[in-house]
Amino acid sequence: MKTTVWAVIARVGDVAAERSLTGRLLGGHAFNELDHELGGSMIDLDHDGNALGEIVYAERGDQDQIEVVGVLDGNWIERVTQPVFMSGEWEMRGSNLEARSFVAREAQLRSVALTLDPCNLAARPVQWLRGDLRRETDQRSWSLLWRTDHPLLARAFDQLRGLGSESRTASQIVDRRARGDDFPLTAGSQI
Repeated sequence: MKTTVWAVIARVGDVAAERSLTGRLLGGHAFNELDHELGGSMIDLDHDGNALGEIVYAERGDQDQIEVVGVLDGNWIERVTQPVFMSGEWEMRGSNLEARSFVAREAQLRSVALTLDPCNLAARPVQWLRGDLRRETDQRSWSLLWRTDHPLLARAFDQLRGLGSESRTASQIVDRRARGDDFPLTAGSQI
């Protein structure tokens, strides 16, 4: 059995605090812009590098929040009794990255870890549903209103639909920010 999980992991520009095991503040970092290409799609536990699942969809919303949808192997998360968070592992670019505290020009998401203590202040607890979002047969056990109740999952499913393989992982972060009149034109834009 697999489990679909999702959460806000960060917000562009928000601070992430780095603490020692005793809780002492060691430093902090933030980033001003987001590379929409993912540097990896693994989900692990406390950044230990042992895969528990994979990112299948990620998006940047109007409030600059970064939300991730993943699929975990197994349904063990159902037995966890305290809030679980997703914590991003970031490659920071373009700042004084040697300092204890810094603001990077840009960050790329390399992986996500499940943790009980997130470092990013914008992180929200993981939500979950039993089954794999990519398998319509698994969705049959979900509420008939799952698309309305969980619009992030609906957008993720629509993005993945027709792409084939159940093992499909995300390769980029979908940008869902509203485009105003001051947004620069890009190749293929129409006036």
